[in-house]
Amino acid sequence: METSGADVTFNSKLSHIVDLAGLAIVTGGCNGIGAATARHLLQDAPKAFCALVDLQEGEAPRMIREFGENRVCHIPCDVSNYKSVQEACGQAVAWRAPVTVLVNSAGNQIKAPSFDFTPEQWASVLGVHLDGTFFWSQAVGRHMRQNGGGSIVNLASVAMYFALPQRIAYSCAKAAIGALTRTLAVEWAEYNIRVNAVAPGWVNTPLAAQAIKRDNYDASHALRENALKRFGEPDEVAQLIVFLLSNKASYITGEVINIDGGYCALKGN
Repeated sequence: METSGADVTFNSKLSHIVDLAGLAIVTGGCNGIGAATARHLLQDAPKAFCALVDLQEGEAPRMIREFGENRVCHIPCDVSNYKSVQEACGQAVAWRAPVTVLVNSAGNQIKAPSFDFTPEQWASVLGVHLDGTFFWSQAVGRHMRQNGGGSIVNLASVAMYFALPQRIAYSCAKAAIGALTRTLAVEWAEYNIRVNAVAPGWVNTPLAAQAIKRDNYDASHALRENALKRFGEPDEVAQLIVFLLSNKASYITGEVINIDGGYCALKGN
């Protein structure tokens, strides 16, 4: 719905539009999409700082060498553990407040028949994806509420739309992240906190490569289901995430945006 100034009179206030200055916390920030997002933030926003939250070092040492330890730090954290998240968030805030940006990119995946999926496997996948996304959003959201607002982007997946046999926990977690994103966006709008998510299809990440190798998966099958006939690159997803974080997306909140090379369109979603 569009209006013109002649049609309606109202008070328009663009309060606390994130300009990508301040601290960005990126969970899963040392590998894959998280690392690509951190790199784009550091390159595109000279006033931004990044806390890479990850149990693995991954690309952290290289980014610290490239951008300087005054702009990048690595904070180990088990995102599925509430206490670990609180401690890591406290470390990040003590290092470089205020936090203006959060990217929830930490992930894992377990393949097993649903009949045989163990409680431990279920808890592991839901813990990293869903619990981790909520725990970090809650911790950083409280900080943002006290400091004028901010922007959050979560990692969903096109797996939320389709049956993904033998990956039931992953699909359920990603669908729940969509619901979490919409709920927080509406609940936190009054605090100038925008919350969105991206839903990638097949992306050329270490996690995807490990899954293909481990499961003897025929990657050509995935390509046939993709309109662009290729996997996405982490940089391509990162650029969308940075856009959603920035003031260029100041009127976007509560959205889950597919970035899947036409996978959903071809499959008829």
